[in-house]
Amino acid sequence: MVKGGADVRGLFTLSRRYGWIRRLEELEFDVVVIGGGIIGAGVALDAVTRDLRVLIVDMDDFASGTSSRSSKIVHGGLRYLTNLEFSYISQISKERGIVYENAPHVISPIQMALPIYKYSTHGTFATKVGLKIYDWLAQVRAKERSQEISKDMLYTLIPNLKKDGLYKALSYIEYQTEDARLTLEVIKEAIRNDACALNYMKAEEILQTSGRISGVRLKDMLTKKEYTVRTKSVVNAAGPWVKEVAGKLVSFPRDVHWLKGAHFVFSKKKFPLNRGVFFEGPDKRMMAAVPKKGSVYVGTTDDFVSPNEFNLYADVNDRLYILKALDYAFPNLNLSVEDIISSWAGVRTSLSNSKKDALNFIQKDEIYIGMEGLITVIGGTLTGYRRTAERVVDLLLKEEKLGIRTNQIHSLTYTQTLSGGYLNGIMSFEEFEKIQVHHAVNQGWSPEAAKYLIRKYAGNFDKILKYRNEYEDLRKNVEMPEHIFYSLVYGILEEMVITSMDFFARRTDWLYFQPELVQTYNERVCRVLQQFHNWTSVEMQRHREQVEKTLYFSTTELRTK
Repeated sequence: MVKGGADVRGLFTLSRRYGWIRRLEELEFDVVVIGGGIIGAGVALDAVTRDLRVLIVDMDDFASGTSSRSSKIVHGGLRYLTNLEFSYISQISKERGIVYENAPHVISPIQMALPIYKYSTHGTFATKVGLKIYDWLAQVRAKERSQEISKDMLYTLIPNLKKDGLYKALSYIEYQTEDARLTLEVIKEAIRNDACALNYMKAEEILQTSGRISGVRLKDMLTKKEYTVRTKSVVNAAGPWVKEVAGKLVSFPRDVHWLKGAHFVFSKKKFPLNRGVFFEGPDKRMMAAVPKKGSVYVGTTDDFVSPNEFNLYADVNDRLYILKALDYAFPNLNLSVEDIISSWAGVRTSLSNSKKDALNFIQKDEIYIGMEGLITVIGGTLTGYRRTAERVVDLLLKEEKLGIRTNQIHSLTYTQTLSGGYLNGIMSFEEFEKIQVHHAVNQGWSPEAAKYLIRKYAGNFDKILKYRNEYEDLRKNVEMPEHIFYSLVYGILEEMVITSMDFFARRTDWLYFQPELVQTYNERVCRVLQQFHNWTSVEMQRHREQVEKTLYFSTTELRTK
């Protein structure tokens, strides 16, 4: 068994994928997890670290659904103060601290401002008290506690913010992340502990024998071959597709609703913002504008969709809604459709008696036990994924009839460092970065590339260092910058990058935040993937066109309609 922290190359490659597939029908798993988003990833990690035999599958790439299309915030539950959900705030805020400690390389604190106007739905006194309660419940560190800031400071940090009616301004901390990368680090850590993980593997049918779960029929979406695997239990964590996967095996107590949330990206030059801001639109809905590198993203919308409308693209109505909200909150900004760099949209599920209730739904997880051995998860959050996973595995182990045996009863993920978080015994990430940059520069790397790769991959950068001698000639041949090329090679050798979309949309976030880079290097990325995966010219063209299509719907189409 490969344990966490081991430096083993090739645990998560296309060849390893085929190796797992060859053995699928020989093995019996304790649990098959359907859905490779953050909840499914968390369940896989929790289960395998309790010595269960685990398989996690996704019909597309890992994190290809909502877990790469969120607001990129590991929030502490501040939004729930208006509902007086103190117990939940305490729980979720503590989870935020755990996630940050376990994966500091993919999560970072970000300052947020909350302007309060005379006509705001949240009053100054209540909000200040609420923030103090939040600081206490969340056990926020002293330097990160909420505070009041002056109007002058607010307008320095957030130019163009509406001045009319401004009463007070408050500042607090949220945590920003690359959601897809967090999901991948969780899955990689599960694999290091001997889990099997298969992307592009669809669960066609959950099998049962004598009223209990006995297996899953799978279809490889790359080869179209089908396989039947034996398992003692199934966890349905398929996100927006959870009802489709459950079929007739689960009867939900309330209606399942699907809500699409869209985000739009603008250049920081067009939208100068030195701090994130939580603001009201003309309909009194709250949304956020958040700086990220040289960009600012704004969202989210909240619209009902049918399960047949999961195209996961923002549309014209989303665009109009966001621009109207920005005009209301930032009247002097004058952003237009031509200023949109890119967009994305994700779908979340809500279990409620009506659409009105669904809109006000607090995004807690809801866990349902269907027939013996089947657990279905509705909802859940990026912040609370670890706790949700712990609860799910606890339920599995309580079902004695399933025959799942382990000596490790309690969850270990509370202190489970995620892949990339192992820093060779160095306590400070800043010190680790300094040492690694110096080491890399001495080996011929540019300081800029070294810093980028270290900040992105942290403790896994040691692996990338070893690639230079083997692949530098190929990099020069395809004429790619160091940070792009070695991110790609690492993705292929260590993160199951199969398509160029895997790379541009999920192993990196360049599709949304640097679409011009994607346009420039799409062809060259496909050429490298062709060499590693032996694509035909037809396959290469198909993958290249898939990226171009997504780029069109995420960028160009929004500016032409």
